Amino acid sequence: MASSPAPVLLTGSFKPGITLGDVVTIKLSGTVNLRPYEVEKKKGGFLGIGSKRYKERHDNEQSADKFTTVVSLPGTRLTSSNGLQRTFIFDDSQLNPGTEELLEIKKEFAIAAFINEAGKNPYLGWSQLKLTVDIETKGRIDYLIKLLRKEKPQSFATILPHLELGNVLRQHPNELATALVNFYKNDQPEILSKISQDLYEYLLIKSPNNTAIRSSLALTYVESGQFRIAITEAKKVIAQLQDKPEEQLDKSDMAALATSYQVLAQVATEEQLSAQSGAQLLAARYYGISAGYLQKISDKNGYIIIRLKQVKCLQAVSSQEALQEAAEILESYLGS
Repeated sequence: MASSPAPVLLTGSFKPGITLGDVVTIKLSGTVNLRPYEVEKKKGGFLGIGSKRYKERHDNEQSADKFTTVVSLPGTRLTSSNGLQRTFIFDDSQLNPGTEELLEIKKEFAIAAFINEAGKNPYLGWSQLKLTVDIETKGRIDYLIKLLRKEKPQSFATILPHLELGNVLRQHPNELATALVNFYKNDQPEILSKISQDLYEYLLIKSPNNTAIRSSLALTYVESGQFRIAITEAKKVIAQLQDKPEEQLDKSDMAALATSYQVLAQVATEEQLSAQSGAQLLAARYYGISAGYLQKISDKNGYIIIRLKQVKCLQAVSSQEALQEAAEILESYLGS
């Protein structure tokens, strides 16, 4: 006989890669034969003489909502009893005393789930239980930034192992890229120029249809003088979104279009033919389209910067029409 209560692992080892910042939702379903028992009976013989004794098994099947279960992450304070669905927010308060929280984001915690029914002996029975785990990973981005701030990796190769943990790349590539770029822009600007292209190329492999990442990558190509590939990537974004009805474009779509047209404009002004009025006029048109999308998403600072670049291009054209348009843009800007 097993001791009571007796732990019974549900489905063997399960290691979904939970780490700090995750919101974990666990669902249990299925049945358990909690306390089967045997009844001794007789059969055969004449008037009970010479009958054979045998044992008949009686099961005690119960669905998952009828017994007590415990779900925990071993090595942490995260434990919950009862309920078919439990949601945990795994943060540094869940760690055991003496644990260095910034190192824990590198770990993968396994889930343990077991039956905890007093007076029952599950070892003599069986279980057919399903454990479903949903992990929302957006919260781990903040812990990743804390870790990077402490360790100060100097190359993308040393950042990469931290990005590989879990599925935050699949769930939130935009938020992850924005957080990393903002972190390095504010804390280690000298590193940003070295890692931004590698970062966006890596993220694009993980999320190939992500227009926000592709447009940001195109902009890094312009900044490094890779004009042809920058144009190619920017046009891919525009082609991907141009058939989408205007009312269906979300903020991310409009921001990606704004960046892509900015890329086309910068290439037109920075290539060897940029001194020609035709190139400057083309750039002004692209900047105008970019500014329109920035205005729609209420990016005031970005809108002002792009409008001023448009004015500079129009002034470089020097035609009466271009100068008049530049004056109207400035008048509108100063009037606002």
